[in-house]
Formats: sequence, structure tokens, C-alpha cells
Amino acid sequence: MDEPRTAGKSGVSARAFGERLRTLRTERGLSLADLSVRVHYSKGYLSKVENGDKPPTVQLARGCDQALGADGGLLRMLIGPAGTTQGPSVPRPAKATARRDAQPRPAQLPAAVADFAGRGYEIGQLDAMLAGRTPGGMLIVLIEGLGGIGKTTLALHWAHKLRSRFPDGALFADLRGYHPTGVPAGPSDILAGFLRALGVAPETIPSDDADRAALFRSAMDGRRMLLVLDDASDAEQVEPLLPGSADCLVLVTTRTRLSGLVVRHGARRLGLGGLPAEEAMALLAGIVGAQRVAAEPEAAAQLVARCANLPLALRIVADRAASRPGRPLVDLVAELRSESDRLDVLSVAGDETAAVGSVFSWSYRTLPAQAARVFRLLGLFPGREPSVPATAALLGTTKAYTRRQLDSLAAVHLVEEIGRDGYRLHDLVRLYAADRVRMEDSEAMRDAALARLATWYLHTADRADRVLLPQRWRPPLDSRPSAPPLDFTDHADVLAWFDAERSTIAQLTRDTAARGMHDLAWRLPGTLREFLSMRGLWTELIETHEIALASARATGDPVGQAIVLNNLGIARANTGQPDHAHTLLCQALLLRKEVGDVRGEAAVANNLGLLHRARGELSTAATHHRRAINLFRQAGDQCGEGQALNNLGIAYVALGRITEATECYQRALAVLVDIGDQPGQADTLDSLGSAYQVVGDYHAAVDYHLRAVLLYRELGEQTGEASALDNLGTALAAGGSDTLARESWEHALALYEELDAERARDVRARLAREHARVS
Repeated sequence: MDEPRTAGKSGVSARAFGERLRTLRTERGLSLADLSVRVHYSKGYLSKVENGDKPPTVQLARGCDQALGADGGLLRMLIGPAGTTQGPSVPRPAKATARRDAQPRPAQLPAAVADFAGRGYEIGQLDAMLAGRTPGGMLIVLIEGLGGIGKTTLALHWAHKLRSRFPDGALFADLRGYHPTGVPAGPSDILAGFLRALGVAPETIPSDDADRAALFRSAMDGRRMLLVLDDASDAEQVEPLLPGSADCLVLVTTRTRLSGLVVRHGARRLGLGGLPAEEAMALLAGIVGAQRVAAEPEAAAQLVARCANLPLALRIVADRAASRPGRPLVDLVAELRSESDRLDVLSVAGDETAAVGSVFSWSYRTLPAQAARVFRLLGLFPGREPSVPATAALLGTTKAYTRRQLDSLAAVHLVEEIGRDGYRLHDLVRLYAADRVRMEDSEAMRDAALARLATWYLHTADRADRVLLPQRWRPPLDSRPSAPPLDFTDHADVLAWFDAERSTIAQLTRDTAARGMHDLAWRLPGTLREFLSMRGLWTELIETHEIALASARATGDPVGQAIVLNNLGIARANTGQPDHAHTLLCQALLLRKEVGDVRGEAAVANNLGLLHRARGELSTAATHHRRAINLFRQAGDQCGEGQALNNLGIAYVALGRITEATECYQRALAVLVDIGDQPGQADTLDSLGSAYQVVGDYHAAVDYHLRAVLLYRELGEQTGEASALDNLGTALAAGGSDTLARESWEHALALYEELDAERARDVRARLAREHARVS
């Protein structure tokens, strides 16, 4: 490899070169940072060159000429009258130089993409690999990734950038590992082509494959060449094409993990993912025009999202937009909105290589039958990140078998491993899998797989919910999962799982309802009720429970209908719809009475009390709560009894009956401590704090509110924590601790910003008034 060559004393001065570089850069409106990104030199280094403090190199001159469109002007400044670069260079033996001059110099690289955009991080990684290559060793770089992710585009872009560093030429071969024909190129034929390009007479090329590979290595001996082997299927296809010369760079693009090349030849890997959002937008703007993107930024962002940042998809969409300059981008967004039609839109008529679905199909059809089945069934998974246990349930198989199959899909980049038990599907790959399962598997098979998955999620979510509130009554689960549900150790574990999986459970609710699996569809949302309530995610609760209500009615199950109506009533009350909530709760109460469900009747009565209290109908609220307490006692439900006692105490405080309220709270706390109901204890502690505020005992009030805050925080109950912090601040302010009060309100505000916009406004206004008062 040539050492960087610099301008010597007899060549152009470093200062003259730097001044010309600065002039060209400023004429093109580029900052040093802009030029740094384009030529992959640091901003500090370029600054020193422009100031004449660093001598220019040939490589820098070439890069700046290309980046600035200088037509070789900077490079010519370093060229002496004899046509050789000025300055010291590595001497080479005369015999070797003459031999090189007499040899053919292949230049087989296909043209690079003219509107290449992005991949700055990846190019930096490639540059680092080249700079850090082992002395005396050939560098093999594997660019791996999903079909359509831009592997070849990146390889050719980088190869063209490096051509000058390989004076003996460049070889290129399309190995057709995932070609539409399904027939990979044979190494023997590729070797014959390479040998002819290197000047070997066709009649002297041996017929034996091993002899051809040996002759190729001999012909490459001592040469400094660049080889690009595109679309390799496996290591065995590549190994005969590797030169023996240490001065060569071999770029291999592949959809497969070529572990053999890593193990046997020390190849370096570069995994390629989707383009970052900014680079994806730059690619779109480079094709359709920056003005159109700037005119419709939201539509442009939606196009990027619909293409899931896949370069091939983005290029197809951008070309479609560029060919219709008079139509707004939002029209194209509408064409891509339907998932079922998106793969059809992301294609170019008559060109199979420019169709996203076709590109994925080349990987899919190479899969063994078992792996292909797993891939198809992943098209039924309602999300991008199927775990091993969930996929095992979907398949109805063991975790060990499932992991092996998922690993085989990851090996060809149809899924991406993201953790010990996690995998991720690219959005467009998921659509392709869904298309395959619809085309190749029967409706009965699809329904059976969906039912297995939904049942597993139902049982796992039920277990998680029982950790959040183990004392709460739940309807029994009659079904049995096909794979063992997950176990959970603590609240943090449960909250993390619900955060990650709630959208999957919501989509399963929609999918099972659409397929007529109504018993699953009404039960699934109930497992989310406690978590969504804790997070204040009432809109999500309403959306899933509306579907659940229709499914419960379809089953004719009055208990199921009553459960869903009750949950919906609570959610409607918390979203400022008291009349609608009252109607739903009354319907639930009627159903409970019809089937003689005492415990259920008590639950609805308790919620009706909450609703009437919110309306200011305090005596009616107290009546409902007292009835709920009696019914819970009849049913033997201590958890419900404790909650109803707490709620009755709140109603009594509002009625000015503080002594009776305190008695209710103490009874509630005794019951809830006895059964270990920590969420109920936190509610009651906070209520006790409010009661002591009313009577002016601010020291006791602060103590109870602070205990509530700490317990809510331990449970991960953010809505309760925010409310208790708000109340704590009020007690502190009333007791004269203004600084601590402001800190408490600030903590409450930080939580309310995420949970409750209206209460956030109230706390923000209170803090502003407090700030104005003290300043």
C-alpha cells in the first residue's frame, strides 16, 4: 500500500495549497465541518492544511477535488513538470515497476450511485478497518444486511473512493447468491473471468477448479488490487476467489453471516441497518428535490416512515415522486398507507430487482422448509419484536427449537437479534412475511397460530397483573397456553414487560376480534387495566375495551360484559365524560344483579360512588360507598372492602365529617395491611394526609403524604406518586416549608407532564404564583 505522499520543497507550497483549498470551499458555501464530512478528514486537520501548517497529501487533494468539483485542480498543484507527484515516495525496485507497467490493469468496478447519501458512520467504520489492518495481512471486509438495505451501493461508493490506493486495478464479480434465477454464480467461472482480466491467455487457464484458484493467487502475487465480490451466498463461494497478496482489499456483500471467512481468514464484519432518519430524508431530497421536501416536511417524514428507512424502498418511492413533479408528496403517502398494498407500490414495473417484495423473496426461497414456516408465521405477530417465548407459543413448539429457527433467519438477515430472547423484524419484511402466510398457509392454520399466541399473552399478562395487585379479583381463565407463560419477580419487572408489550396486546385484541375469537378479545384488555390506570393511559384503555365490549356481547357472557362495562365506566369518568360513565356503570350494575354476582355488584357500587363524588353529589357518593363496603364483606373481598372504606373516607372529608373520615381510613389501612395490598395502602396513606391537612395538623399530613410518595414510587405507580407529591407540596407550604413545597411540586410537575396535561397546567401555574410571591 502506498504511504501518503506530501508536497516537498520543490513542489507547491503548503500555504498556496491551503489558500486555494479555502477559496474553493468558501466559493461553494461549505464550512470546514461540511468538508470534513465529505472527505472524511477531521475539521482540525483540514484547518491546519488551509493555514499552511500541514502539508497536503495526494489522497487529500483527490478527495477535495471530488468533494468540491475542482476537476483535479488541487491534485495538479502537487504534480511536477515530469508528471510525477512532488515530494518523497516509497521507492520501488525498477524490475517490479517495469513488470507492473507491462501488466493489464483491470478496472471492473461498476459505476457508483451518483446521488449517494448518508452512511457517514459506516464509512467511518470502513476507513478505520482499513487504517487498522494487520501489517502483512490481506483485509477482507464483509458488508452484511437485509436485501435492499444498500450493501452494494455502499461497497461501490467506498471502492471508488479508494481506487487510487490500489494502482494495479479493481476486479468485480456478481456472485448472484440471491439472484432471481436462484442459481448462484460458480467460483470456477468467476476465476476464469478474473484470470483473463489479469492477462492470462484463455487457452492456458486450467479446467480444474483448484488449479484455477492457485493460478489466480499466483497472478495476483505482489499486486495491490481491490476486489468487490457482490451478493455472496456462503463462505465456500468466496474462498476460491481470495487472492494471496497481502496488499489487496476484498469487499464482500452478503445477506448471510459468512462466519467461515471470519474464523478462517480473519474477515471483518460491518452490519448494515436502515438509514438514520436524517440520512433517509437526505436521500429522498437528493432525488425528488430539496424544495419539494421542504414544502411538505410532514409528508416527506411519513414517506420515510412508510419505507421503514430501507434505501431500496426509499429510492423506489423517490423515483415515483420525481416522475410526477406536479403531484404533492401527500398523495404518495396515501398510496403507501395500506399495509396490504404497500409492497405492490414499492416496485418498479418490469424490473424484478427494483421491487422490495421480490428482493425479499430471493432470501425467503433459500430457506429450509422449517425456517420458511417460522418466517411466514412471524407475519401473524402483531409487532416488530417477537421474543423467543412468544414465538414458541405462536409455533406451538419448544423454546430450544424456536431459538434455532430464529437464529437461522437471523443468519440471512430476515430477522435481527436484539438480545438474549429478542428478535426484530424490519417493517417491510414483516409485511412480506404476512403476505407469504396469507398465500401459502390455510385460514385454519393461521387461526390456530393466532389463537396460540393470544392465549399465551393472556396468561402471561394475567400473571404480570397479579404481581401488580395480587389481591384483586379476576375472572378465571379456562384456556391453557401452548407454551409456558412468563414468570415475574417484582413490580419493576412487570412494568417493563407491560411497557414493551402493551401495543402487542392491543393489536392482538383487534386481531382476535376480527377473526371471531371473542372470548380472547374481551379478556385480553382486562389484563392491561391496572397497568394503564397506573400510567394514566385512559385513551388506550378505552380503545381496547370498546373492542372488548363488542366481543363480550358477541359471546353472550353477562359477566364478561359487566367487567368490560365497569372498566369502561372508570375510564370515561377519568376522561371527563361523567354522563357516559354513569350509563356504562348502571348497565354493569344491572348485569351483576341479574346473575347474582355480589362481589361484582360491590365493585360497581364503589365506582358509582367515585363518579357521584366527582360530580359534587357527596351524600349519594357516601351511600354508594357504604353499600359497596357491606357487599364486599358479604363476598369476603377484603381488597375491595379496604378500597371502599378509603373512598368513603374521602367523601366524608368533603362533607366536613373529618372524625368519621379518619376512622374509615384507619379501618381501611388495617384491612389492607393485613392482606398485603400495597397499592391500596398507598392510596389510604395519601388520603390520611389530606384529612390531617383539613384539621391543620401539617406535621402529620406531611408524614402520611411522604409515606404515600415512597410507596407509590416503590410500586412504579406514577399517577399516584404525582398526586401524592402534589398533596405533599400543599402540606409543606401550609406548614411554612416553602422551599420544600416548591421542590415537591416540581417533582409532581415532571410526572404530570407525561401523564396528565390538565394537572400539569395547574401545578405549573401554582409554581409561577409561588415564584412571583417570593421574588
